Amino acid sequence: MKDLVDILKNTRQHLMNGVSHMIPVVVSGGILFAIAAMLSMNSVQTSASVSSAGLAGFLSNVGGVGLGLMVPVLSAYIAASIADRPGIAPGIIGGQLAVNVGAGFIGGIITGLVAGIAAHYLKKIPLPKSIQSLKAIFIVPLLATLITGFVIVVVVGNPCAALLKFLEGWLGDMTGSAAILVGAITGAMIAFDLGGP
Repeated sequence: MKDLVDILKNTRQHLMNGVSHMIPVVVSGGILFAIAAMLSMNSVQTSASVSSAGLAGFLSNVGGVGLGLMVPVLSAYIAASIADRPGIAPGIIGGQLAVNVGAGFIGGIITGLVAGIAAHYLKKIPLPKSIQSLKAIFIVPLLATLITGFVIVVVVGNPCAALLKFLEGWLGDMTGSAAILVGAITGAMIAFDLGGP
């Protein structure tokens, strides 16, 4: 129980580890996708759609894959922060499952924490010396992946997806003064983050 309390006390550190490893993936994918969108534009179009042919299509493909890996990478490195290398496989698989069920970042954070905690406790199970070498590369990742998959698919996936859909709809429906309020809050958050009050 003390281990779990320590893990939860350091949740911020685990989340920051996931985010710091996710940022290069997001930046690489986002810039390549933006260049593809820029190459696809012409002065006649009023709305840009990314071309699927030529250099723009290639950059769009590569950038799209990079952006699609955001949640799995976030989840994997949250889990790795908790359980070291045995947490990576269940974290990345759990993150992809979160994307598949529509749970997004919320699901990715949950799968990272669940995968890390499961792998952390599974590492402590004593095994005979004959199969000890399989523990970190086979037994722990396999069992932690099963646990994480069950949690995201059966338990929290649908509620997370519903919450995300609600939030997207709520933000999409904002007009007028409500949109100004969200803009002001976002601007204040960025200002505090970059320079303090």
